[in-house]
Amino acid sequence: MTIDDARRKYDETVRKNLKNIEAEKLKDPDCTFNEKVTLVHPFLNAGGAYKVEVSLASDGICGVKTIDKMVSLNPKKYKRKDLYQLIRHNRFDCLIWPTYAMSINQMRYSVFRDRLDLTLMDIEHFYEIIDTEANAGNAFSMSTFERIENECRLSRAYFNIYTLAWLCSFKNFNDFVEKRNLQKFVERKGKNYHASLWAGESIKLESKEFVEYFEALVKRLEKKSNKKSK
Repeated sequence: MTIDDARRKYDETVRKNLKNIEAEKLKDPDCTFNEKVTLVHPFLNAGGAYKVEVSLASDGICGVKTIDKMVSLNPKKYKRKDLYQLIRHNRFDCLIWPTYAMSINQMRYSVFRDRLDLTLMDIEHFYEIIDTEANAGNAFSMSTFERIENECRLSRAYFNIYTLAWLCSFKNFNDFVEKRNLQKFVERKGKNYHASLWAGESIKLESKEFVEYFEALVKRLEKKSNKKSK
């Protein structure tokens, strides 16, 4: 399947879900597609540009269970249809990850309950490690893998060779943010982007900290939508 086919299927499924928003189970709109990526980060690209075909898929910013939990906690503020539309409509390109076992998609849920701020902070730290090691001439070394394993909570996803190749198709975290259009979810400091904590680190959906995180997420998504509509 091509990326255009995947996008059309995504959009069609989201439209149907919005029409049947009260259904107990909504159909997952995400499907896989293949894309050739060029390795540019010196951590893997030891000599010249090298291309790898990677299986990718769009990923929801958060799942329906999270949406329903936020609605149940604050029914006056949130409605299921409104949240689903904000989080899913025209969001195919928002989050795209490699689809292999122990993927970023799977692990960011199991480790962070899909919290995007914590996910991006972990990815930024991954780039900090491989940038430092590559600049020191330690490309693809066991010491680097040990650092990633010890310091990155999504390390098991990063260690898949195709996921690692995909991550190394970006020059650095700045390049990753810009090419994945994630600017609304990070902070700009001078010429660089940095991921930041939006609330306390709790991943319990009913906790005050997670609710505060979700409120911050909604505000960022609304700003993104408003920009598009102008």
